[in-house]
Amino acid sequence: MKQYSIILLVIMLLPVIWTYSQTLELDYCQERAQSISPIKKQELLYEAEATMNIKNLNSYNLPQSRLNV
Repeated sequence: MKQYSIILLVIMLLPVIWTYSQTLELDYCQERAQSISPIKKQELLYEAEATMNIKNLNSYNLPQSRLNV
């Protein structure tokens, strides 16, 4: 009976042991930190803003007409 309880305890603890035994690599941690960084999100917004500004500046080179009433 004692052996069965020990075996049952080991079987129950295996998922917990396996979860905590996984190792984290430094590269993974750095990539994950950069991907969720607010600076990275802000950088994407700046790129979108720059693209819009370039489109607006290029539209000034198109012919324009005015109607005076």
